[in-house]
Amino acid sequence: MASRLTHYPVWLVSYFSLQDLSHHVIFIQTDNDPDIEGGHRFHVMGSLQQGMDTKLDCSIYYPLNTKSVEWMQHKGWLRHGDLERAREICSRVPPPAKQFRGARRLVKGPLRHCQHWVAEALDAMRAEGVLEPLGDHDNGGIIYRAGGNHTSTFVSVSDHQVV
Repeated sequence: MASRLTHYPVWLVSYFSLQDLSHHVIFIQTDNDPDIEGGHRFHVMGSLQQGMDTKLDCSIYYPLNTKSVEWMQHKGWLRHGDLERAREICSRVPPPAKQFRGARRLVKGPLRHCQHWVAEALDAMRAEGVLEPLGDHDNGGIIYRAGGNHTSTFVSVSDHQVV
């Protein structure tokens, strides 16, 4: 059974975006105090017009302490000793390529953006045994931002599922 003594919680975080889609990020919470910098953020940045680059940032602020977070969901656990392995696995997931030149579409098939990359990176970590599933007593519900301070104004919905 995973605990914070031996594992880091892994979160799917959604940030508000100026574009149509929310920006998704994998956040690995490496510090138990959410009021200080405390984690690693794995994601891609860019656009469908330019292509995207993989970003593996460390020591970012806890997402619920930012004004741009929309919601976050606990997705699983990462052993303390597997952080670098998780970084390496995520670095192998190809970022979305340039998919448009002006209004002209360059690729056949569905478009691929940051939400696809995050889903693929989580799947890759699961497949390699690095991302452990939630336990029976873990809450995988979404924590929504309702405004203000995260300690009193976020709402956890334990039966809500992300599709």
